[in-house]
Amino acid sequence: MPSRLRNALEIEGVKTVGEVRNMADADLLSFQNLGAASVRHLRQLFGASRSDPPRKGCGGG
Repeated sequence: MPSRLRNALEIEGVKTVGEVRNMADADLLSFQNLGAASVRHLRQLFGASRSDPPRKGCGGG
């Protein structure tokens, strides 16, 4: 995983692949330095995408 993505997730308190997989794209997009291309990259790396609405408390965003 590119260090830029790893750093962005770390800043937001995301520590596991499971956390990323369970987060809605909208939650990930709310993180600083994560755009649509970054979210696509994460989905390719870790699989399953969530399409439901953002959840509060998922990663400290």
